[in-house]
Amino acid sequence: NAGQYLRLESRTNIGNRSEIIEIIDVRPSKRIILDIEVTQYDVTAENIFSADRSKLKILSYTDQDKIEAIAKECYKELSNLWNTYRANPSNEANKTKWKDMRTLLNEVDEITMTSSPFALTIHKSQGRTIPTVFLDTQNINIYGRDIKTKLLYVGSSRTKSDLHTIKR
Repeated sequence: NAGQYLRLESRTNIGNRSEIIEIIDVRPSKRIILDIEVTQYDVTAENIFSADRSKLKILSYTDQDKIEAIAKECYKELSNLWNTYRANPSNEANKTKWKDMRTLLNEVDEITMTSSPFALTIHKSQGRTIPTVFLDTQNINIYGRDIKTKLLYVGSSRTKSDLHTIKR
């Protein structure tokens, strides 16, 4: 949905892995990828750190997991086909099969892998500004005074506008 945040799990033209994007516009469509029907979301997204904007293709987490599992097996087969072809370059059938599989996997490469943005460690959040921060302080007392002070400072200073502390 527009206004939702996602964390990048693959490098894109608007950011690197672990950066947070905000969905600006969404257009869902049904599509077949690697013989699986999925709902693809063509989104306009903005990186909340750099303000870069771009159009991305994303899938639901469930569809993304299915496609990743199949793609992993396909990449293994692709590697085997290539090695077989290199050992025997006159075998055009392997070359053709390799090209066909590479074309299928190019579709997977166009998909931007994402995950939930709702959990970043304080370490990963350093140097970033995040619109809304929920700081879990449940176990903060296990650290010494100096470390605790540094963790609380870094965690609380990441927010752009909203800071919520949670102590269960």
